[in-house]
Amino acid sequence: MRHASLRIAGLALWCAILAAPLFGHDGYSRERGKAAQKKLVELSETVVLFDDIWKDNPYQRWQPAAPLNEIDEITFAKMRADGVPINALSPDEMFIRRASLLLTGRLPEPADTRAFLADESPGKRAAYIDAVLASDAFDTHWSFWFQEYFQSNGQLLRAGLLYYNDYLSQAVADEKPLDVMARELLTTLGLSDQVGEANFYVRAINGARLRQDFWDNAAIQASAKFLGVPLECISCHDGAYHLENINLYLAEKKRADVWAMAAFFSGVDRRIGTRDGNLVLSVDIYARPTRGYNAQSETGDRPPRDGGLIAPKYLFTGEEPQSDQAFHTAFAEMVVRDRQFARNFANRLWGHLFGLAMVEPMDGFDLYRIDPERTLPEGWERQALDLNLLEHMTQKLIDLKFDLKSYLRYVMNSATFQMSAEFKPGGWKETYAPYYTRFLARRMNAEAVYDSVTAATGVQVPMVQGGRYGVLPPVSYAHQLEDNTQPRGQRQVSVFNFLEAFGRGNRYDTPRSNQGNIGQALELMNSPVIMARIASPDNRLNAYIAAAMPAEQIVEELFLDILCRKPTDGEAQTLLAELDNYPTLAEKVTTIQWLLLNRVEFAFIY
Repeated sequence: MRHASLRIAGLALWCAILAAPLFGHDGYSRERGKAAQKKLVELSETVVLFDDIWKDNPYQRWQPAAPLNEIDEITFAKMRADGVPINALSPDEMFIRRASLLLTGRLPEPADTRAFLADESPGKRAAYIDAVLASDAFDTHWSFWFQEYFQSNGQLLRAGLLYYNDYLSQAVADEKPLDVMARELLTTLGLSDQVGEANFYVRAINGARLRQDFWDNAAIQASAKFLGVPLECISCHDGAYHLENINLYLAEKKRADVWAMAAFFSGVDRRIGTRDGNLVLSVDIYARPTRGYNAQSETGDRPPRDGGLIAPKYLFTGEEPQSDQAFHTAFAEMVVRDRQFARNFANRLWGHLFGLAMVEPMDGFDLYRIDPERTLPEGWERQALDLNLLEHMTQKLIDLKFDLKSYLRYVMNSATFQMSAEFKPGGWKETYAPYYTRFLARRMNAEAVYDSVTAATGVQVPMVQGGRYGVLPPVSYAHQLEDNTQPRGQRQVSVFNFLEAFGRGNRYDTPRSNQGNIGQALELMNSPVIMARIASPDNRLNAYIAAAMPAEQIVEELFLDILCRKPTDGEAQTLLAELDNYPTLAEKVTTIQWLLLNRVEFAFIY
């Protein structure tokens, strides 16, 4: 018995070591589906902070929101049924800031803020959403989103990095549907420094000494990214005696089931592509003859295999490829037809917009716990915060033909998305959070903080990107950087350190973190990223000084630039009183800008 326990522990450790750098997976780290509760605790901490920041907010005129589309019919019905108060819509100042940050990763341009707040037309929110969806800033941000999602990393992809990024960027610019992207990534082979899509398979080479390991990795990666179902652990051992307290569905699956999924990739192989001396620059992903997956091995990166020749079989439906189909092409068709494909992306995009997905963790779906027909064992709860909402959004994405912009537009035009980050109908309770009755404030990511400083000050500082795989053009926004190891060079150290302090990770073995820390406060106070912009002659505040604006008006202009709102009377009076001893207007207004960039409110999405 002791030996069996040690073997189980060893297999679990083996899988954890193998999976962490490959897929950044969080689906096996929560017992009995407590991931949503943990996320809610984290978000509740920012709710307390936000309530303190906005306690004197003059903009909120509270009245319950009316439904704006079908999303609200579902969420409001659940609120009413469970006795949860329906909150008010966000004020315009809050809405434009939130919409811009989530669609572009930066604050709105100050001119757009002023025009939006002055506009009294009833359809201005929908019009603003449409305008941002059509912007270059949207394309930049969502190209970055897909690079993060598919973990485009130069250390692993090498000369393929730029080609992968170019493919993902062009897919966004061309408004390529999500199912088309999936088909292309799963079926396109070739040299990774010529064919961007082939880098999806290059990502699976890491930790793959044997072909079987490579095929296993491809199946695991495809399941995680396109279906949100984690298969790592059952690539090393059966689910039984390992996953009963983690994932009911996968607890019933066997290692041979993953081999059958991996068999779809047994007609795909990898070999060295181009070199620079002894350095491998690219990989050739090519087709090979196959009859299936040879589950026979004594070495490699996983425990020994002893299963013979395994034919392809789709784990979730039992489907097999047609006789005239290439295995990996058949797999791509099965994936995009699978309702879980739509469910996964509907959930992920919802999570991006709200900070709390309908199913958490987003890469840890338990298919039994989202099945309303299945009776769950005692002690288990449904995984989705609202099953009706999850299925509505899944069907909506299908009906919208997997169009990214259409899905985002639909969600953002709902009252549920436009809910205030304040909560006025009585006291706030943490139990209300899963109902989306208030927008749960959260910290910006590293790139959004940097790019918002650029947008708020109007000062663009070119960042030089370097590397052995080609000369890269300088960029002005952090979302435009080709890799999370950029920018490089001695002159770029302050930018690099700024982004690192805000926890950007590396898309490989260091996960992204949006947790606050003292280093972030120090960067906002003292970093050359901030100080050089404040001192720059291109800083927008210099135009206010040149126009001979009085200090009171400049305070208002800077609040609109940086916080997308006007100051309260108390804020303006306090600031001006504090700065009475400064000898010049220039010193006063530069100090005000510094203070606003260091205000806690600045670094949050709310």
